[in-house]
Order: sequence, then C-alpha cells, then structure tokens
Amino acid sequence: MAVSAATTVALADDGAAAAAPASSVHPGPQLPIYSSADEAKPVVLVETVNPLTEHITTAREATCNALGSARSVVEDGVSRWIGFERKVEGEVKQIVSPDESLTPGLIYVAVAGLTGSVLTRTRSFPVRFLAPPVFALAALPYFLPKTAHNLRQYVSDAEDKHFPEFAEKHDRINNALELHWQLALDKLRGAGQDVSAWSDKAVESVESATGLKMAEAVRVGQERVEAAAARAKQEVERAAEKAKAKANETAEKAKEKANEAAASIKSAREEVKEAAAQPVEVKTLAITIDNTPVAQVDVPLPVEVSDKLAALKETKAPEDKAPEVKEEKKVEEPAKPKDEGKRLV
Repeated sequence: MAVSAATTVALADDGAAAAAPASSVHPGPQLPIYSSADEAKPVVLVETVNPLTEHITTAREATCNALGSARSVVEDGVSRWIGFERKVEGEVKQIVSPDESLTPGLIYVAVAGLTGSVLTRTRSFPVRFLAPPVFALAALPYFLPKTAHNLRQYVSDAEDKHFPEFAEKHDRINNALELHWQLALDKLRGAGQDVSAWSDKAVESVESATGLKMAEAVRVGQERVEAAAARAKQEVERAAEKAKAKANETAEKAKEKANEAAASIKSAREEVKEAAAQPVEVKTLAITIDNTPVAQVDVPLPVEVSDKLAALKETKAPEDKAPEVKEEKKVEEPAKPKDEGKRLV
C-alpha cells in the first residue's frame, strides 16, 4: 500500500487497491491530540436553584410550627389537669376529717338513703326522688359529725366566693331559723315551768279540799328519785374506780412478768457464755466387749466432766466384765458460740 501527499491508498473489501482524495477523508485542518494553552478557557459553574426548594422549606417550617403549637397545647392541658387533680385532692383532704373512719360512716349514710327510698316507694315521683338525699344528708351529721361540719364550711366558703348575694340570703335564712328555734325552746321551757306551777297549784287545791298532804308525797317522791340517781352515779364512779385499779394492777403484773422474763433471758445468755468459755476436750470413746472393739465415737466434753470420767475409770473394779471404755484425749481450744450477741427467745 502506497500513500502520497495527494491521494490515500486503501484496500477494498475484495483486496483491490482504491485511491481517494485527501480532502474527502480529513475535512478541514487536522486537530492535535491535546489543545494548546492559548486555547484553554476558564470554566464557570452556574448554580441553578430547584424551584421546589422554596415550597419544601415553607411546608417544613409550617409543619414544625404546627407541631410545636400542638405540643405546647398538650403540655398546657396536662399541667392544668395535674393542677386540677392536686386542687381536688387538697379540698378532699380538707373536708374529710382524719379522726373519723369513712368506711362504716359512709355505709351507714348510704343505708339511711336507701331507707328513705324504701319508705317513700309508694309516694309521688318528686317525693321518691328527694327522699334518699334528704335522709342521707340528715344521717351524715350523726355518723360523721366532723366531716359534715367541714362540708358545710366548704359549701359556705364556695357560696361566699362565687355567689355572694345568695350567701347573704342564705345567712339571713339561717339566722332567722336559729332565732325561731331558740324562741321555740324558750317557749317549751316556759311551758314546762307553767306546767310545774299549775301542778303545784293543783296539789295545793287538792290539799285544801281533801286535807291530804299531796305536796309532801310529791316532795318525797322527788327526793327518792334524786337519791336513786345519786346512788346510781356513785355506783358508776365506784365501778370505774375498780376497773381503773384492776387495769393498773394487771399492768403492774404484766410489767413484773416482763421484767422476770428479761432477767431469765439475761441469765440464760450469761450461762451460755460461761459454758462456751470453758475449755473442751474431744475424747474418743471406744466400746469393747471381751477385748473386741465394737464402736468408736468422738465426743466433745468439758474438762470437769472429763476429769470425773477419768476418776471413775480409775476407781472401777478390775473384775467387772462390763464393756471397757478406752479414752484418747484430744485437747482443743474452746469454740466461740455462734449465737453470741444474739437474743435468746
């Protein structure tokens, strides 16, 4: 294959040489592999903002603000509820007296309300509706007097705070009722005095008409009644004094028994300490019959018992055919008691 400046020789598919003009193969000026330094131009980066960024930012900020507002509302509601619970708890503690037990008292009040419902079961609807609370409120001061007083005071304070006009009317009504009640009591006392005066006049008229001493009989009866009341009072006082003396005597006996028990416990502890402080010898007792060993036992014995046992063995008769006891002494230090410092029961 031959290449010239004007033509280019190439091989065709069939192997024949073909000539083509140079301009048809390389049109224009021939470019080098690398561009020159003169032709290098600075690259400018153009930042293009996504149009969705602003919308996403706005939506995120709105969502965060909404969640923050909801959280603050929830926290405010929780704090208010906690404050309400504490307020109710304080008011309940203020009303309920700690000196009274609510368990039987409330049961009795509920039974009184049910009694009102049972007694008015055949009446009209308003009576049947109002009877249970009326009976319960009437029984509350009897079974729970301090709690009822605190409840009345709480209701009165609530009226003075929220309904001052109604509280004034209520106070006037209460004062009027109390005044009428005192007047009724005074009238009853006056009526009793009038009845007593009329009875005295009647007795005097009967005495003047019949000559019988009715006033003397009435006076004697009154004196007897007063004497019987005085004797009953003295008997009650004597019984109370006897009961008090018996209680004191029982308490003294119980105290003496407790002191005796404490002294016995103390002496027992001292005896245990003394027994634990004594030296102990471990002896091996071997039982033999006809010079044949049968058993061997290690027994811890105090020194005094060990000496007595040795003396008894020395004084034993030689012709006695009872089982022989061989002793092997092992002296050990006294063991400390495990229950030292503990209370013996």
